[in-house]
Amino acid sequence: MDSLIDSLDRLNQTFDKQEIRIDAIDGRLDDHDRILAHHDEKLTNLSKEVFKHNA
Repeated sequence: MDSLIDSLDRLNQTFDKQEIRIDAIDGRLDDHDRILAHHDEKLTNLSKEVFKHNA
């Protein structure tokens, strides 16, 4: 029974560590999403300026 409890404790610790890593990855993905949205906006504005001047 003690061995089972120890194994479950180690498993819980592993899950906790994985949750921390997943949260960090989620944060990085959110940052990348914001950067991509900003770049998309810049490209859209640049395209509008280019076509406005060529019209």
